[in-house]
Amino acid sequence: MRKTLLLFIIPFICLAQNNDCGERPVKPVQLENQSKKEYKQSELYINYKHDLKIWKKCMSPLAISERDEGKLEKQKIEATIEKFKEKISNPCGDKPQKPIKQRGQKHDDYIKTTVYLNYKKVLKEWKNCMSPQGISKRNEATMDKDFEAILNKIRENCGDKPSKPFREKGLNHDEYKQTQSYIEYKQNLKAWNDCSSLTKKRFSWGECGDKPEKPFREEGLNHEEYKQKPSYIEYKRKLNTWRECIDSQKK
Repeated sequence: MRKTLLLFIIPFICLAQNNDCGERPVKPVQLENQSKKEYKQSELYINYKHDLKIWKKCMSPLAISERDEGKLEKQKIEATIEKFKEKISNPCGDKPQKPIKQRGQKHDDYIKTTVYLNYKKVLKEWKNCMSPQGISKRNEATMDKDFEAILNKIRENCGDKPSKPFREKGLNHDEYKQTQSYIEYKQNLKAWNDCSSLTKKRFSWGECGDKPEKPFREEGLNHEEYKQKPSYIEYKRKLNTWRECIDSQKK
């Protein structure tokens, strides 16, 4: 009985995990006075077939795999950003907690215990970190260096961020967006954003290097045949090694 229930439940779980594609398109009803040829040539049926093709492509194992990889990459970037935020907002960590004094223990005995001595040592380090001198020293040694290194690398690889062109007086927003200078600016800005985004990723990837690129899938090659190609097998091996390297850097 339990096995039967699982067989019904598992497909619903899979669908819930891949709801990016929406519901499967519903086939339109054929009218009573409509021939099969007229039905298949109708606008409703043509639109249904078009939507169904898009939905099937979205639900294919390759598309799901690509979406999952995209989500994983996004999570890794977000984790790197959160780590950097934590470094800025709370670089010294929380204030150390004073150990509890045992009942009936004398003060002189308490301050000689290993636990208390370790607490005093950690507290001293925390106070030094939180002091103006500690903040200045830390900024020079870590945060400013990290931030400056990223900016320098972006300038070196991508150049300066493109500046928005001047908008002439009397020119409305739509007219301004159609000017050649604005179109060129948007193209240059996209190229710069792509370049700076890759530079930031490479900085967070560190010694792991660039993420391996998925090999080209030839037209007409189904998903299973594609996965059995030596180039894809090698790509997956390199990708797993790269992910392990990224995970080890987080620890």
